[in-house]
Amino acid sequence: MSFAPGEDILPENLEIDPKGRLSHVGVQNYVPLSRKLLDSMLLSDYGLGDSERLRWARFFDALGRVQRAQMFLNWDLLRELYQPFDPDHTYLSEEHPAPGEDKADRLDIFIRQFEEALRAANFQRVEFDVIQHAVRSNNDLRLKYEPNFDVFDEIRVYGRGRCIVTRPRRTLRRGWRKEMHAHHAWHRLVVMVKFRDGVEMGPMTRSDRIYLRIFKEVPFRELEMHLPEQATRIRMPMLDKVSVASPVLVGLPTLVSKVLSLPILALMNPLVLGSLLTVPVASGWRSFSGFRNAKLKHTHRMITNLFYLTQGNNRLCITRICEMGWEQENAEAAIAFKMIHDANARGESIDAATLDHRAERFVHDVRQIRIDFQCGDAVEKLRRLGLLKSRGMQPLEVLPLDEAMEVLRKHWARMSP
Repeated sequence: MSFAPGEDILPENLEIDPKGRLSHVGVQNYVPLSRKLLDSMLLSDYGLGDSERLRWARFFDALGRVQRAQMFLNWDLLRELYQPFDPDHTYLSEEHPAPGEDKADRLDIFIRQFEEALRAANFQRVEFDVIQHAVRSNNDLRLKYEPNFDVFDEIRVYGRGRCIVTRPRRTLRRGWRKEMHAHHAWHRLVVMVKFRDGVEMGPMTRSDRIYLRIFKEVPFRELEMHLPEQATRIRMPMLDKVSVASPVLVGLPTLVSKVLSLPILALMNPLVLGSLLTVPVASGWRSFSGFRNAKLKHTHRMITNLFYLTQGNNRLCITRICEMGWEQENAEAAIAFKMIHDANARGESIDAATLDHRAERFVHDVRQIRIDFQCGDAVEKLRRLGLLKSRGMQPLEVLPLDEAMEVLRKHWARMSP
């Protein structure tokens, strides 16, 4: 899922939750079901007896365990590839790559493997022009954030899922009273950053490290607040500039008239001159201090987003993404196998298009959520596990339940020491 210019317009019939709770919107590019909920949905067929329901429950459990074990191998490889670039690792490691190995090659390999893990978790890369459009979009805050993209060697953003989040805002038509406004948002957002060589952004950053962050419920209009704070400048809008300068501008004519009305000898007295300048200077200082306090407040808001809404940084980000990838792989494979198995049992011929439609309708009928089911990926998982009889995409046919269970046992035995 990716946003496009103008796509932040909300549907007219949208109801804003007064408590600010999240709500899904649009077509989801992932399956938003926990494993327990998915199993209960797949086992809710009233035609299943207790023994048959128990067989299916054991099969789904075995399917999840085998896929988790297989993904753990990729997970371990990804963490090993990331270790030279991890800003938080505390273990001694080689300072230089092995002979014939270049660190740039290591970086390319890690990025490819990292994006493969993101793809398994149904994340999609957000194009750079969409990032720039989001940065230029007005948010509900009065200060503008301007990231400096020139300091990055790599900056990539990945999003998954669509939702509606609410943010408080004060408007003139409401008498500056607080009201809740709804915004389109990414359900989960991953940011990968590498600074350019030679760029010094303080002791917290290094150009030979890759920084990973994962966030939840990020509005399109607030994307810039989730980019690295070291390369972001806070800009004062024109309204605030006018409010800062207004005391001086208003008091300037009065000051000039007072100066012209006094004799020259009086102006040479420091006490007289100081009394004339005290009021406008004090007013200007109060305005400037107000802006500085507002800047500190919004800087605190940025830091809050970075450290309190994040679900894990760097190595923990990889762990979370791999867990999310396993959840999606398991959900897609389980739904596909059950749909194909039931169609085969009824003597129906089912192809990839029919499977895609039935899977999407199944989730919508039970949870009223529209999804874009990754049918090709689901069928490929079943084929990779040896649970699919047919070689092509139509018609699809899976092994009987007992034979499929035996195949999973063999997979588990091969992976066990």
